[in-house]
Amino acid sequence: KPQAQADTALSAATPTILPSPSPIVGTPAPALAGTLISSSTRLDVYRIEGGLTITALLDLAPQFEQAIDRVGERMGAHLSGRVALSFEPAQRGPCALRGLTLSHQRIIRLYYAPETPEQRVLAVVAHELAHQLQHDYYGWPAHQKSDLILLEGQATWASGDYALDSRGQPSWQSAAELALAEGNLLPLDVSLDADCRTATRNSAYTGWASFVAFLMQAGRERFDALYRSGGGHRLPVTAERGTDAAS
Repeated sequence: KPQAQADTALSAATPTILPSPSPIVGTPAPALAGTLISSSTRLDVYRIEGGLTITALLDLAPQFEQAIDRVGERMGAHLSGRVALSFEPAQRGPCALRGLTLSHQRIIRLYYAPETPEQRVLAVVAHELAHQLQHDYYGWPAHQKSDLILLEGQATWASGDYALDSRGQPSWQSAAELALAEGNLLPLDVSLDADCRTATRNSAYTGWASFVAFLMQAGRERFDALYRSGGGHRLPVTAERGTDAAS
């Protein structure tokens, strides 16, 4: 059955679209364009026509909430307020974005076609939620000037449980171990502006996550001090690019 038909076949007795968000917890999230599909304890999930299906979003919404706790526990962080997720049509091209976090606005935009496997979406949502957790843990002044290597490396490291290989190991860790076994170095100084292809982003995030795992061995306080020191590589806009590491 075509997915679009499956969405319209949902029981009329089961409400699928909430008219208003749940009671606010902490800082409110902005109301977004599109249709509000789900409003849970900390997340408002919106859909724009052509994005992931209503059926998939209703199935994934509780898992998004679980991801906040799971990723937050690994980071030692928690959200200071609500976050709005907007599921929009997939972007096209070699540099297409899968996820974009506007952390100071408390907005995460996800770009996926209706037929996208749910686990792939969940992996990127977990990564993007890690960026929001970074913002809420370190504060906006420190977060906006953080080094790109630490910014994306920590998000990839923290959300690794949602992008596992066939052995149940985080895919970034497997890729790093393979590179080491083959004698290949993963350079830290990678320009995603010069080469924004998915393969390049995945390779860069693997090296950065491995570097963060190494730094964490020196202690969390030292890592936090380094993150807050800023002055490193940054994206040209105050948003984070999420790599589709599960693809």
